[in-house]
Amino acid sequence: MPETINESSVQNGHLCNTSFTEKWLIEKLLHKCEEFQKVAKNSRIKKVKAECISEGIGFISKVLKCTITFEEVDQKPYIVILKVPTCEAMNEAIEKSEISKDVEQEKKTSTTVVHKNLENIHKRECDFYEKFQDVLDLPLVKIFDTQELVLGNQPGYILMEYIEEDGGMLDFVDGLNIEQIKNVTRHIANFHAHAMLHEDRWRGKYPPIDLTEGVKEENSNRLLGGISRLFEGIKERLPKVKKIFTSKFFEWYSNHCETMGLYKGLCHGDLWNNNMMFYKNPDGTPDNKVRAIIDWQVINEGNLMQDLARLLVSSSDSSTRREAEGFILEEYYQIVKENLGKGGKKIPFTLEELKRGYEAAFLFQSVIGVWMVVFAFPQPTEERKVKQAQYARRVEDLLDDLVKILEKSFPEWL
Repeated sequence: MPETINESSVQNGHLCNTSFTEKWLIEKLLHKCEEFQKVAKNSRIKKVKAECISEGIGFISKVLKCTITFEEVDQKPYIVILKVPTCEAMNEAIEKSEISKDVEQEKKTSTTVVHKNLENIHKRECDFYEKFQDVLDLPLVKIFDTQELVLGNQPGYILMEYIEEDGGMLDFVDGLNIEQIKNVTRHIANFHAHAMLHEDRWRGKYPPIDLTEGVKEENSNRLLGGISRLFEGIKERLPKVKKIFTSKFFEWYSNHCETMGLYKGLCHGDLWNNNMMFYKNPDGTPDNKVRAIIDWQVINEGNLMQDLARLLVSSSDSSTRREAEGFILEEYYQIVKENLGKGGKKIPFTLEELKRGYEAAFLFQSVIGVWMVVFAFPQPTEERKVKQAQYARRVEDLLDDLVKILEKSFPEWL
């Protein structure tokens, strides 16, 4: 053990019931993190404390905040993040939800789908940080080390910098403002364009994650039934849009780019509040400037508008979303076109095709938006119940707008 470690204080105990230990963390940082090496060179490590900070904000990973303190009183604690892929968070959310009468069946269904894809999901995020750290104007966290997951043989992890001292998340119910949406859109448009200029890094390697297995009719009906019992406004609107909550719709959506003739690019795949952080103002409130876009676990080759639809549907209130929908696709299109032009490439789709892609992605995100009434509020406190009711009203507006899109462009799903 390195001399910088006080072995009587740093134990070989496991970090929050994972297979990783305190000593493993210290040794990994001493080998992989130059900043920590400098700090530890002149200090003696006293204690390692890990706490799980992902409850309620993540479903396929456990995120540990690891704080390392030193014997020297004037040495500031060093904090890092350890992200570990696991199905535990999904199961905990289901156990705590108020709508499922068959918890074990829901856990079995969700775990089957997530567990089947867990290695692939984690590998995608590791791949992303290896291949796309060079994207200009894409704010990312610094990665110290990664390891792919091999179920039953090798645990996976991502060891990264801690950025909450100068950055933070917004509550997804409160949502982003217009300037924040514009800034996120600029970054994601730059990423999309960069990927188009470097297709050899991803083309054919990241197909969409198959979701149809977990959307059997009985599972979907059980979820919707529980939501309907809690929220009358949603219950009144669901019958008209019930077809998009079926496995048949998910099968269609899995192939909609081919069916509709849409361009398929590399997407983040889960671009919502909990996967983006903004710089903090001096008073602690969020600034409009993006500190980092995180959680690249479900990057996939698909409809580029899945990212904008996810951003607007899940990360803004109804009035803000509707305002942004009036101009944000045009802004996105111009950014991508300009970036591709600088790289000597023509944009491979029209603005009209982009709008059609957004409508298709809106359908899928409407399904996710309804389900979030449950999964985002496990065992809500009285304060969170107020937020849940606020979010439910947003879902009512979402379903009203969904009907308009279905009537205009997808009447077969009415």
